[in-house]
Amino acid sequence: MPAGLFELRKDPITGWWVATIVDRAFLRDRFARRAEQIEDFGDCQNCRLPEGDGVRLRVLKDYAFHVVGTEEEAKELDQRFAQVAMSAARAAGSWRTVVAPPGEHRGLHQVGSAIVEAMVTNARDAIVAARSAGQTDHLQVVQNWGAQAGARTNHLCFEFYDLPQIPHRIAEELGGAARFVIREGECPYCRLVRDVTRTRERLIWEDADSVAFAPWASRSAFELWIASVSTQRTTGTGRFTHACARSPAWNWGPGCR
Repeated sequence: MPAGLFELRKDPITGWWVATIVDRAFLRDRFARRAEQIEDFGDCQNCRLPEGDGVRLRVLKDYAFHVVGTEEEAKELDQRFAQVAMSAARAAGSWRTVVAPPGEHRGLHQVGSAIVEAMVTNARDAIVAARSAGQTDHLQVVQNWGAQAGARTNHLCFEFYDLPQIPHRIAEELGGAARFVIREGECPYCRLVRDVTRTRERLIWEDADSVAFAPWASRSAFELWIASVSTQRTTGTGRFTHACARSPAWNWGPGCR
């Protein structure tokens, strides 16, 4: 048994300290939980909306995010909201979901590569479209499964949140990566990929395009990072092929979690 239950580890990019459990005397089964089903009373909206077969994109709310600022700024905005256009009201972004074919209520790991590739392709297309539109700063893709994870449907789907602001943690990582380049003279993600493929201690997956690994200073249980092994994948021409869809890291940025 290690000297302590926790180690205080430092994230090499953000500089944040994280308490990481190192006592491995726990059983993996203690973390295993069967995904609880959602009671939909026999009417799954993602099965029937939108109409059609195959993987589909459903727009739940356009102009979903209204930037109101502080409480005082929100009160001032409320007083003049009825007299301004939507474009001047600082409303932006959208809430969408890409849904698997009708009747598909299995987990992502059970559906096979064709559906997974189609859903990942939709996610990639949404990122490219948001980048071209230039009206928002961050598109977040979320996939949860089971009531415990916050899912409100049994249908396999990805949620897209097109945000008018960069989340705080992402902004810290961008700033930390820039400081790392200035300090060390190289990309921190390139170094992580090089180190993890050399030591292989925390390597989970590796193929010709990407690697998945457990970070040194993880902030949640079973956290994984996916990174491209080729900078041309993330900074190149923007071409997209079926091979790219099979690569988890292609055009999702140099690192994603």
